[in-house]
Amino acid sequence: MTWTIAGNSRDVLICVSAHGNGVIRGEGSHTPYISEDWVGSDYPAIAQALRRLMMVKAHWRILCTDAVREEIIDSAALLRAIEANAGKSVAAITCIDRMDSHEPALSFTIAFQPQTFDRVYDLFSKLVGSASLKYAISVDFLTFRSPGASADIPTLHEFKSGHPYFSDEVSVSIRHA
Repeated sequence: MTWTIAGNSRDVLICVSAHGNGVIRGEGSHTPYISEDWVGSDYPAIAQALRRLMMVKAHWRILCTDAVREEIIDSAALLRAIEANAGKSVAAITCIDRMDSHEPALSFTIAFQPQTFDRVYDLFSKLVGSASLKYAISVDFLTFRSPGASADIPTLHEFKSGHPYFSDEVSVSIRHA
């Protein structure tokens, strides 16, 4: 299962930070995989939460794993995930949703290994130059941990409170509109 962000060149900013690191940022619509048969009967709270999140745009950023320490203020959890998945790229999906009158906030931070980051940076550089290209970023997403279970993923409540959901499977595609 995946959680996919989609957008076009108007949604993308490519820059070099004050630290000299390439960073790609954007916002786009997103679709978490929801299997109605699965979550509809057994896990309605998950389906409800994911549908609520789909009402807002996802903010995302892509950077190199080597740049995380310099570019992200609160990088400890992401750095631990990168170390635990040595040689792999890592995505952190973070949400704040207190179910009050404010909309939820959803962000994706994707740290690619250096060689992969260079390829992705090149792809997005081509995207920004053409109004007719669209992108899709897909992050592996299973579901949330049941409160009594023991796994290295957050419960729905933890996720909505800001605990990141980590994945080490990320793909990027760009196509003509």
